[in-house]
Amino acid sequence: MTGKLLSKEDCAQCRLCCHFDSYGLLETPFITEDTKKRITDRFLPEQQYVGIDGKCLMKMEKVPEKDIYVCPLLDEGRGCDMGDEKPFDCKIFPFMLMELGDVRVIALSPACPKVQDKPLCEIQAAARDIAAQIFAYAEEEPSAVRRYISGYPIILTEDISK
Repeated sequence: MTGKLLSKEDCAQCRLCCHFDSYGLLETPFITEDTKKRITDRFLPEQQYVGIDGKCLMKMEKVPEKDIYVCPLLDEGRGCDMGDEKPFDCKIFPFMLMELGDVRVIALSPACPKVQDKPLCEIQAAARDIAAQIFAYAEEEPSAVRRYISGYPIILTEDISK
């Protein structure tokens, strides 16, 4: 979904979004029941999940002797095993759906090194292009909306006047 902002090649060279330290584990992708079923049926039959703050997240194994957890769907050679079927949070990264007070916002993850060199106007344009889909998803899956994380740049706010 963020193809206008980041190319598949950009993402393939990095894959930082598939790695989490212990401080960033709450940023792991929200997993809907449909996605959970798809993962279990087609990709990882033994995958375990954890519930945190009313959200379903994939349980990830810690890399030995490092404070790094890797998404179990990541194949270091090929990328995400789910391809275009990946969780919504992964499809919109480096954007994140958050709530600040009673307003839903699209924030930018500071973890993506590939987006840091992009002009703000390009980032905002890419967010505007997918904002309707992101906010529609928030309506379908309200528990997928994260609490705002201080310091994350807010790119767009939901237009609640409609």
